Amino acid sequence: MEVKIFKNSSVFISWFFSYLIMLGLVLLVSIGLYFFAYNVIDEQGGKVNRTMLEKVQTEIDSYFMDARNMVVSLMIDHDVQKASRTKHSFELSDRAMLYEIYRDITNLKIATKDFSHLFIYFVHADSLISDQGHVDNELFYELYYKNDEISKEDFYKMLQKKWSGEIRTITNSKGEREILLLKNNFPRGSEGQNATFGVSITYSEMSAWMQELNWDSGTELLVLGEDGLLCSTGVLGEQMIVENSGEIPNLTKTGQIRIEESDYRVVAEVSQETGLCYAALTPIGAVREGAREIQTFMLSWLIVCTTIGVIVAYILTNKNYRPLRRAMSSFGEYKPKEDVENEYQWLHDQTIHFLDENKEIKKRFYNSKKILKDQYIYRLITSPYEEKKSGELDFVKDDVFKESHNLVVTLYLGYEDDTPWKADVDSSLFRFIIMNVMTELLDGRCGFELVEFMDCFVGVFNGKREWLETREEPESVMNQLQEFLRKRMKLQVTAVFGEVQSGLEGIYISYQTAKEASEYKEQSVDSQIVWYDDIRDRHTLYRYPIEVEQRIINAIKAGQQENVCLWMNSVIEENFRSREITLAMKKCLLSELLGTLIKGAEMGGSIELMTKLLEEKGIPEYSQEHKAKEYFYELIVCLCENIRKNEDAKRENRQFGKQVMEYVQQNYHDPDLNISITALHFGITPSYLSALFKEQTGQNLLEYINQTRVTRVKELLDEGLNLTEICALTGFRSSGALIRVFKKSTGVTPGQMKKMSE
Repeated sequence: MEVKIFKNSSVFISWFFSYLIMLGLVLLVSIGLYFFAYNVIDEQGGKVNRTMLEKVQTEIDSYFMDARNMVVSLMIDHDVQKASRTKHSFELSDRAMLYEIYRDITNLKIATKDFSHLFIYFVHADSLISDQGHVDNELFYELYYKNDEISKEDFYKMLQKKWSGEIRTITNSKGEREILLLKNNFPRGSEGQNATFGVSITYSEMSAWMQELNWDSGTELLVLGEDGLLCSTGVLGEQMIVENSGEIPNLTKTGQIRIEESDYRVVAEVSQETGLCYAALTPIGAVREGAREIQTFMLSWLIVCTTIGVIVAYILTNKNYRPLRRAMSSFGEYKPKEDVENEYQWLHDQTIHFLDENKEIKKRFYNSKKILKDQYIYRLITSPYEEKKSGELDFVKDDVFKESHNLVVTLYLGYEDDTPWKADVDSSLFRFIIMNVMTELLDGRCGFELVEFMDCFVGVFNGKREWLETREEPESVMNQLQEFLRKRMKLQVTAVFGEVQSGLEGIYISYQTAKEASEYKEQSVDSQIVWYDDIRDRHTLYRYPIEVEQRIINAIKAGQQENVCLWMNSVIEENFRSREITLAMKKCLLSELLGTLIKGAEMGGSIELMTKLLEEKGIPEYSQEHKAKEYFYELIVCLCENIRKNEDAKRENRQFGKQVMEYVQQNYHDPDLNISITALHFGITPSYLSALFKEQTGQNLLEYINQTRVTRVKELLDEGLNLTEICALTGFRSSGALIRVFKKSTGVTPGQMKKMSE
């Protein structure tokens, strides 16, 4: 027996503190190394973030420089300068000039697909030309920028200000934030000064640029302009915009700040080209995650050192304490009193106490033997037999389970109506009476043990197989017990016998069969004795094979109303006309049939209709066959008709998506091919074409065009063509555009892929 050592054991006190000191030194060294590694990782992380932020600044600045270059190219256009000199509204004679300007804007917009809008506002003409067409100022505001934040007059005043390429944030009519790059200072030598040029970049477009450049999911990138936050890659920037209307903490300096009770490490860069401020926010907690590898090493080192220390301490303790432990283990658990100085004095006191209580120990043992016996029998009845624990109570097996076979019986007691003392009798008295009566009735022919359960008594017959399986002998004994209890104590006893089983493991099995048979004790009108063998072949469940359910689901998906009704009616008829099925089972069957309809509706895409029908009709609880059939017939008719209509509509829509894909396959080599050109070919608007193509094919049309071109690029690379030749054959205007689209799609450049294939 192990000896439990308490903190006031003087022999162990010095060893215990020595171990704590040794362990504490290891902890201090490990913690110091961890914080050193943490600081190193923190410094390196800041350097990496600054380098990557400079790359982000270069990439984003290039987008804005492209926008400014587009504006400059329009400013020096002859038609644009001519239109800007107009001091009045445009006339019919200006249509050709305005069309040329619209075409130039459209070509620039198609060539640079990363921007949302490109427009020119003519101050005196009171009109505006964009990539969407030529409209007056009021209509342009109503279509694109009407909102509660800026009125029409303020919008025009903003456009009439002096702009030299500044960036301004604004909310469009859809509620989405946009970034406007405005410019109206014409190059030196230009005559026009009455037009404002604008490039619109939506928040989602700029977020997409930044998401591509973001190097770490835990780092949030932000871009700030003169009037506040322009864009961000995470929820922190969004919360700043919504809650503070663009007013955010100072992020233009590198350091550490606190935002919404959270600490962040800030790395900031200000662009000399655009004047924008780029900031990278990294949660301080992310730095700790970076030190996880070092932390794991330190923890492993700590565990190793701690384990070695425990082993050494255990060896020394065991060696020095072994003689004392042997003497103490003879008296059980070590529990010193306040006046005990150490283990040696405790041993002396325990020796004297043991001699005084030797007789009391024997008495307790014999009193506990009966409790152990009952617990062992209860465990054999309620739990599967474990061979490993079979030797725990050999005296129980030798005294009770002498024979090889066992039979379990459950006894349910009930009082007669005229029993005056039924509420005052303890159940242990009934157990005592039953055990004594059974002992006399069996007279040594069979062993019997009784255990008290919550609502019944469980008895175990242990005897020879022939005696137990005859049924006459056990049933005769039980009849006499029932008669005795009825006459003497006015008790009604229902006995439920399980199945005869062999070995100790059979007790649990026999009890389970008796429990199963107990469900039928209420149906035993003629006799108060129920045998498992009499009810084992009864069937109370309904019949609904899984293959039939699958057939019904498949027929629902196909909209085959006649087949669904045929198979559903056959299941209802087969089960409702069976005498053995109960009303509860009928309700369960109807619930499962309703579940089958729901599965079919979900797979057929009509779950919303099914939900609406269930709200109207409710859950079926019919006990009559014809009413159940009528209920399901109405559901099946509505459901199958809806599925057939949906399938016909999908079949028609898929044809249009296929036509668009064929058109792209035939014209992908055309550099002008885009969503607008494709929409013009099919005679619909670009936005409607994109939405329809996405709905029917699940793909983005622009991504499909680029993917088609990239696939062709891979084939031409394998054939050995250079990038210039490939651009001409795949619809790319320049090798730079080809490389950018190819890398975005495949993750590598064409040159890298070619080397990999070699």
